[in-house]
Amino acid sequence: MSMKSVMKPFILSLLMCWTATISFAQDKPNIVIMMTDNQGYGDMGCYGGLRAPTPHMDKLASEGIQFMDFQVDVSCTSSRASFMTGRMPIRSGTSGYAIPGEPGGLHPMEVTIAEILKSEGYATANYGKWHLGDIEERLPHHQGFDEWYGVSNSSFPTDKTFPGYQEDMLPPQAILSAKAGEKAKVVADMTLEKRGLIDSELTEKSVKYIKKHAKKKEPFFLLTTFINPHHPVVPHPDFVGKSKGGAYTDVLMEIDHNVSQIVGAIDDAGIRENTIIIFFSDNGPTRYSPEADHNGDPGPWAGELGSGKVDVVR
Repeated sequence: MSMKSVMKPFILSLLMCWTATISFAQDKPNIVIMMTDNQGYGDMGCYGGLRAPTPHMDKLASEGIQFMDFQVDVSCTSSRASFMTGRMPIRSGTSGYAIPGEPGGLHPMEVTIAEILKSEGYATANYGKWHLGDIEERLPHHQGFDEWYGVSNSSFPTDKTFPGYQEDMLPPQAILSAKAGEKAKVVADMTLEKRGLIDSELTEKSVKYIKKHAKKKEPFFLLTTFINPHHPVVPHPDFVGKSKGGAYTDVLMEIDHNVSQIVGAIDDAGIRENTIIIFFSDNGPTRYSPEADHNGDPGPWAGELGSGKVDVVR
């Protein structure tokens, strides 16, 4: 039995559970998933965080289901592979960390949630960080997404704050744009300046996508994978100093604002009642920056990124 024949009934059953309780002209719910990068349990008010106000994320939690026991894997690649395939990362060969330039990441033979939904008539898009391989055939537009805009790997190559950083060895990586059936194109370098702007771009693209497909009255799957609050911690210029607590808490306020823009677009389009909205982080927080205000908060837990302890946003 193929993985596709196993995954398809499972995903369809989830959608049936949703649509069984509602009646719409469009019988398939839209799915909007927002994923942050290395955000800690203690980084949001709804989980007891006090470092920065996060009213929009807190409201989303209060209006829906707030998970208190939501385990993720200990690295970006393995966590994202599990999310995309519904499989333990060791099954897909993604239990390690996809290094830029190596032929690792998610193999094209793996069946992704995007491929399943696309086969059921969904429009699909991913805006943001991928980190499941950076060779052409392993990028999102070859893994079930109609379109993609973002970066293929971690943003460490732009992190001049990281100990031992050498720009001649790790030049800025590229920001790519691609559509299914086409080759990815370089649109810009991921410089430190661009690092502070890209999440705003991802949000803007997500909002436009929601408006466009709501008018078409066709079901869509939108995966927005924010770059924040992954190192280097570079808030958007509009949020620099806004939290009065340092760069990391400025970024938390920026994330909260971006969440409000995406949820607001869903509300403005009048599709909230027929849209599944999910927000989570791929990992727990990093705690290794030499700059104290660049580290996330694990809350009451001992874990951090890569520790193998309680490395979660619950």
